[in-house]
Order: sequence, then C-alpha cells, then structure tokens
Amino acid sequence: MSLNEDLYERIKQRGNKYLEFPAQHLTLVSAFNDKSRRVKRQIFVPVKLRTVAIDHMFLVSPQLLTSGILGVDFFINTCAFTDFAERYALFKVDDKTDI
Repeated sequence: MSLNEDLYERIKQRGNKYLEFPAQHLTLVSAFNDKSRRVKRQIFVPVKLRTVAIDHMFLVSPQLLTSGILGVDFFINTCAFTDFAERYALFKVDDKTDI
C-alpha cells in the first residue's frame, strides 16, 4: 500500500499523527517508464471502511501520481472481495463483514 507524499504532508499539517518508521532498502519502480525512487519512510495508519477500522502499513511515495493505492497485501489481510463491475468491495476483519 502506498500513499502520496503530498497527501501525507497535508494530513500531518492538520495535526494527525501516525506511527512513522524509516524504510530501508525499498524502491518503487514505475510501470510506465524506467524511473525508480527510493522510499524513505512508512507509516502505520488506520483505514476506515464504513464501520470497520483496519490498521495497516503504508509506504510514503514521492512519485505516486494518485493519493493512495490499496495493494494486494491489504486485500489478503482483510479477506476482501472486489467486484469492479458492480462497484463494491466486501471486507472481512475479525469476523466482521462490511461492504
């Protein structure tokens, strides 16, 4: 999971504080060109999906073109099912299911 560095800075300016850890030996490579950037930090953030809150680690990326990306690791940890055609996702955390 990745979070845009600009978005993270705006979140911090609002007074929100999350656990921040240095990232070692992590590099993000673009799917569209040969540019790569070293990731220097990662944060532990609660993600709220309607009634279910999930704590998860995000990489803070200087090159991410969107606000954030939920990766496969997030979907595996939440036993998620996504139906893009119907535009919904089903998450199961601690035996609670939410859409």
